[in-house]
Amino acid sequence: MNEIEIGKELRTAIKAGDVERVVELIGDSKDRLMQITPFGTWLHVAATSGQLQVVKRLLAMGSDPNVRGGPFKGVALNHAASEGHMAVVRELLDAGSELDISEPERNPLFGAIYGGHIEIVKLLLNAGIDPSIKYTGEFMKDMDAAAFARERGQTAIVAYLESLRK
Repeated sequence: MNEIEIGKELRTAIKAGDVERVVELIGDSKDRLMQITPFGTWLHVAATSGQLQVVKRLLAMGSDPNVRGGPFKGVALNHAASEGHMAVVRELLDAGSELDISEPERNPLFGAIYGGHIEIVKLLLNAGIDPSIKYTGEFMKDMDAAAFARERGQTAIVAYLESLRK
């Protein structure tokens, strides 16, 4: 198999949760383990798919949870938070994933809010993410997490965030 075929097969194995096939395809290749695809690293793909066992194995093999990749150039944690994969979010936090608040697109709290995942919102707040950070840009003006939740119609998340201010 050439590298393109291996990449396609690796992505399929990750999304299917086939840990053994993932390990077999990566082998001892650090380059393949840390390969950046249009979707991010293989850790990004596993995090997006919610494949906890694959995430654990990739981390054990040396995958760096703080490598940026994917459409918004965030870390794998952002993908897991946006998709609502609580166990993967916990695993990535335990592995030392950073809480990137540099841009709203990279902020896992905003990703969790966007997806309506209140338990992940709570987990990220307990991990120390700052909900008061405000963003201004093309689609936002002076917007913090509560304002973003309000705009997205996430009333339970709005109520929770506002309860923390009291």
